[in-house]
Amino acid sequence: MKKIIAGMLALTLALSAVGCGNVEEEEKSAGAENSAETSENAEESKPDEQEEPTESTESTDSISEESTSDSSETDEKPAEKTLLASGFVNKNNTIIEGCNDKEYDDQMLYLMMEKAVEQYNFIIDRDRQGYWDSINLKKVVSSKGLDILTENPDFEDDMEEAELYTYMLPVMILYTVIPDEIDELEDKYGDDDAELIKQFVALIREKADDLTFDDFKDSELFDEYSAYNSLFSEYDEDAYREPDIPDEFKASPESFKIIPDETAVFGIEVDEYTSNERGTFAELDLVVALGDWEYVLDEVNAWVIDGEAGVIISDIGIEENEVKGMTFDEVCDMVVDIDSLRYANAAAKTAYNSVAEYFADQETQGISMQEVMKNDDFRNAVADETQGLNLELTAVPDTKGDKVLFNAMHDCDYNKGFVLMKPVDPDNYEFFVQYITPEGVIGQYPNPINRDDARKVIWGTYFAPENE
Repeated sequence: MKKIIAGMLALTLALSAVGCGNVEEEEKSAGAENSAETSENAEESKPDEQEEPTESTESTDSISEESTSDSSETDEKPAEKTLLASGFVNKNNTIIEGCNDKEYDDQMLYLMMEKAVEQYNFIIDRDRQGYWDSINLKKVVSSKGLDILTENPDFEDDMEEAELYTYMLPVMILYTVIPDEIDELEDKYGDDDAELIKQFVALIREKADDLTFDDFKDSELFDEYSAYNSLFSEYDEDAYREPDIPDEFKASPESFKIIPDETAVFGIEVDEYTSNERGTFAELDLVVALGDWEYVLDEVNAWVIDGEAGVIISDIGIEENEVKGMTFDEVCDMVVDIDSLRYANAAAKTAYNSVAEYFADQETQGISMQEVMKNDDFRNAVADETQGLNLELTAVPDTKGDKVLFNAMHDCDYNKGFVLMKPVDPDNYEFFVQYITPEGVIGQYPNPINRDDARKVIWGTYFAPENE
């Protein structure tokens, strides 16, 4: 492959590998392992139209049957011409968190969750056709969005990642299926980038109807980023990776289908979300707490285009259900606790990194941490006489260290609460940072606070785990 198609292929791999990364990975001890989160703005869910079932869909389970009814048409833009979720995922059993700077349609997220559960069950059944149909690649290929690739040479810069990933899916699959034809295109149109992309999109549309699960199975995308492969690859000699699943699953996979009842709790964490005239696109981390188990559907790319949904789950994990026996309201209360604590710990780490960088910069100028402290560079943050650095100040502090810290926190949208920094061993550049929310939740770095210890922490006093 030459530069254009090779670049699109590399972009697909890069988008597949990228998740929403922050301090959460380091703070699982702070309760971040509970992936169900909060939302207060869910709309009432109503049974409504759903896609016509394929033959394979009818044979899988009651979920896909419940999700099926007649189609409807509206005059709304494609992003709004959406079939509502069938109802087994709704505001009364679903907790939503993420993308706090964006508005999103809860009904869209309910529908995406339902399609992900449906795909999970196809995987458990090893129903290849049902799984392939649940990706709904044909709809992606026929959508207006694919024309963006031909009309806008800067499409990768102008499009949100969640949407761009959706259009890149057929690129990855077709390169595996018809590499010779793609090479011919590049030989013929290699000097005309715009025409090359136009011809490539036309080729994608020409070949899409003939693509099958077996074509997908042979692609690098399937090898590295498909839960179908990750869940059952361990049964193959050339296993690529092993998912986080219990021994009970290995003995009886069919007993691990998700068939929701009134005790099920669904969690949706929104990593990426965009909605426009072309459709709605998201990257989600999902969890279903049901019976003895929590089913974690990780890095789920989902889309709704002209009322048709598609998903692809990258990873699946199955863990013990830590909320078994709890009511939905009790789960919500616990999750709010965890969410606030995780936020506070994340803020503390952001502050810690900013202070550490300041010390490092000063050291390059021959100024030690001891001298920085003597110079009162962090007069507010050290908080000998105050609560710490107030992030709600209307003016940036004039002390050098406080100013750097204040700006760093605001750059990361931490503009409320207080930050406190205390030296522990200045000779060895050891210090700790705490952050307190307006509601009084304290986070710390290093050693983020976990949920069990949250009530033991004293503001201004370093809290060390008992086993430290």
